[in-house]
Amino acid sequence: MTSPQRSTGGQTGSFTVLECLRSAGTPEAGLDSASRYPHPRCHPGTRKSIQEKLLKWLLDIPHEWRMIWLFGPAGVGKSAVAQTFAEAAKDQRLLAASYFFSSTRGEKRSDPLRVIPTVAYQMTIHSDPCKSAIARKLASDPSILDATLEVQFQGLVEEPFLQLASHQAQPFGKSLHVIVVDGLDECSDDEAQCQLVELIKEAAHKTYLPLLWLICSHSERHLKSTFSQIEHAQVRRREELVTDNELRADIERFMHARFKEIHYKYRDIISVSVDNPWPTESDLAIIMGQVSGHFVVASAAERYVGDASVGDPEA
Repeated sequence: MTSPQRSTGGQTGSFTVLECLRSAGTPEAGLDSASRYPHPRCHPGTRKSIQEKLLKWLLDIPHEWRMIWLFGPAGVGKSAVAQTFAEAAKDQRLLAASYFFSSTRGEKRSDPLRVIPTVAYQMTIHSDPCKSAIARKLASDPSILDATLEVQFQGLVEEPFLQLASHQAQPFGKSLHVIVVDGLDECSDDEAQCQLVELIKEAAHKTYLPLLWLICSHSERHLKSTFSQIEHAQVRRREELVTDNELRADIERFMHARFKEIHYKYRDIISVSVDNPWPTESDLAIIMGQVSGHFVVASAAERYVGDASVGDPEA
């Protein structure tokens, strides 16, 4: 990864140290990034149990765990849960940073060496003490941006917080803030995926780090093995998203709501009046059978039916 030419006085040519940090990261992987639009979210009234559990974990003091691994097969809505939870944490002013991996949206969002600069940059925006501490570290040693994942983590996360703690500074006040990492399995390097988990595990033991971590991914074998080696129950918890009756009910609720919106939008085109159900229960049952408990398929189906470029949902 090539970084802009640097100097040590807080400036790097026309870049400040923080602008350099942003350049080394991936803004496109952030919570509100326009490149991720439309953002995956849980439809209102769905995924209530896992959202309530995550929010309780975030707000409870003391925190029972420092890290939660949310895992499950493709298409069950992990990214929607991560997005919705991160937005709720932001509303509570308890979101430190977020990173949404993607293996299909360019090399940047799957590059493991861009994760820590992205997280560090977001923390500088969130907290002035973090901004000062990270900027000082980066100005004194700009080579961190070209270093290994471990050195980046130590230099841009651990050391700035340790420095702040030594001065009895509370960068986030008295509350722990959460970092959300979604789609870890889409990081381009399996070894780096495991290394990041190990680094977070070690960080979770350090009381001067006021951070919680939510990590979302598929249940890949190497990740299962890495998480299973985290022995201390107070450090991590596993939450599995499975295809069960609750999920199927959530998907059916989502499909009913979306088709109702489509029906109303195209009420002058669809032959069935808005007072009658559309599509019919038999047609909806066929669609639900094809969806087979996968939110991603349900979302694709409703977008296909409501495609504005066609403008004929009945057909």
